[in-house]
Amino acid sequence: MKKINSLFIRLPILLLALSGLVSLAVAGAFPTDVYSWGNVRIINQPVRSISSSYYKTIAILEDSSVVEWGEDPYSSYRAAVLPEGLHSVVTVAAGYNFGLALKADGTVVGWGDSASFSSDLVPSAGVTVPAGLSGVIDIAAGSQCAYALKNDGSVVGWGGADDACADLIPGGLSGVTQIDGFQTRFAALKSDGSIVQWGVLGVDTVVPSTHDAAVVRVGGFGLALMKDSTVQVWGSAAPEVPEGLKHVVAVSAGSTHGLAVLADGSVVPLGVASASYGETTIPDSLRNVRISGAEAGINCSFLIGADGRVFSWGDNYFGRTKPPFAMEGIAMVAAGNYTDVVFVMNDSSTVQYWGSPTNGAEPPSNMTGIRQIAMGNFFDLALDASGKVRGWGAATNSRLAKIDTLTSVQALDAGTYGIVLRENGTVTAWGDYAKIAASSLASLTDVRAVAATDGAFFALLSDSTVVGRVVTGYSASYATVPEGLTGVVSLSGGGSHALALKADGTVVTLGVVGDNEPPAGLSDVVAVAAGKHHSLALKADGSVVAWGDDSYGQTDVPANLPPVRAIAAGDYSSVVLFENAWTQSIPFVSRKRSSGRSWRGDATLKYDLHGRSVSAKDPISSGAYISGDGKVRVRR
Repeated sequence: MKKINSLFIRLPILLLALSGLVSLAVAGAFPTDVYSWGNVRIINQPVRSISSSYYKTIAILEDSSVVEWGEDPYSSYRAAVLPEGLHSVVTVAAGYNFGLALKADGTVVGWGDSASFSSDLVPSAGVTVPAGLSGVIDIAAGSQCAYALKNDGSVVGWGGADDACADLIPGGLSGVTQIDGFQTRFAALKSDGSIVQWGVLGVDTVVPSTHDAAVVRVGGFGLALMKDSTVQVWGSAAPEVPEGLKHVVAVSAGSTHGLAVLADGSVVPLGVASASYGETTIPDSLRNVRISGAEAGINCSFLIGADGRVFSWGDNYFGRTKPPFAMEGIAMVAAGNYTDVVFVMNDSSTVQYWGSPTNGAEPPSNMTGIRQIAMGNFFDLALDASGKVRGWGAATNSRLAKIDTLTSVQALDAGTYGIVLRENGTVTAWGDYAKIAASSLASLTDVRAVAATDGAFFALLSDSTVVGRVVTGYSASYATVPEGLTGVVSLSGGGSHALALKADGTVVTLGVVGDNEPPAGLSDVVAVAAGKHHSLALKADGSVVAWGDDSYGQTDVPANLPPVRAIAAGDYSSVVLFENAWTQSIPFVSRKRSSGRSWRGDATLKYDLHGRSVSAKDPISSGAYISGDGKVRVRR
């Protein structure tokens, strides 16, 4: 969960036994030092399209698989709980707290939970797709309503109390070619170029009297791309459209703003330049980037580059604009609450996030020489080269109370509260409900390492034994240390448990064991990481072993991972950093090239994980990449 990466970095391993042909599922078109699984799935290949809603963002990848990020903090549902085997997806639609995917065979898959949102229209609903639904060519999702457009031009709806969503569809609606939706309003484009809308529209009941629409989009207003490549908007919240806007090839409508992609790959925002979260201000860094797609969200914007990279900005409410994209140049990593992961880059000063900065608080901008970083419950801690501690996030219950006074610190960790190890071997812990535990720990001397969990602190003493102290309000079992435990060299704190790594390469669980008893025979371990209810171990050969709760797939270690140098475990996620520079041989699969020629599966691709060299016996290396199913493919 709140892991300090620098404690888990092992010494570089010689790249041994790398010959042979394997199917690699972790390398993609984009170079990356990091990989993740569980409820944080890395995006390491081109993105084809995006759909964003209040809490979540869903994307279709190049191999037609799906990834999502963001979460609803008020629901038992969390991001990335995608149906197993979801593939061959052609369209996605993000609802308030659920998702829909349209597959190439015309069927629809739904997941998530829409019952946590309440409105006068649909007080409760699920996302169960109607049995036998097939022949679907488009989908739309709102707060709790879901709609599917069939290939006969009819629209099917579900969700809401007593089929309220289906009943909203205008009577006799037919000849529909495309649909879209946002919260409680929906629209359909008919084959004659006219537009029909339904839902809770308020005063926005009138649509343009036109037969020239080519695409319809719905946000807090209506937006249509016309056949002459111009744009029309309607509704009381409709944004301003720049005078003379033309040559538009794609549009998207958000809550209060829109985006228009032009034929030359540039983007024009629709809305006032002074938007609250800057969602209508295209970053200067993107001015010369060719864009192929756009998604206007709720006070945020997403652009898809021609190479499939995603650029996003605006309101990062629960991490929706910080996708888990492939990254390079990472020095250390920590994983924490929900879907949040924090990275310290190689300059030891730059901090970047997947998800959202803890409790919405940005880290200090003037940090330098970061040596360790840890994610706690709604607050983060960093240790700099001078031995000072920096903290950000929620200050409630005195979580950040002592950090300004801490000096000469050599290690730290964060759980519900923080704990640091001083250079003189003493320990300081703090927090409103940690006073008794902190007082007891303060009497210790010659401590070698510390760890924090949700309900306890642990200290590794110089004689290689461990002591635990429970936080007020938690069961004493949270601080349990097995009798006679000795030979410990490092600790890692998680949710209700912690891990102790012994000098002989074995692992012992501290606190509440539950499902976190290490696998029988586990040995040769060089680093450990404890998550909320799962655990990771890094072995001397660079492989990773996981055990414990697998409700989000966080213990399903991908096959054929490259050698790993560091590990981190979050609430429901597992994250690894790879060894620098790694090359693997992978067999080709047959695939037609743009010239119409094809090659057989007997050629060998040499793929550098960092994208610096791709070569093969056949002259097709420039567009080669490895898709999420582990197959080598070539971009056309």
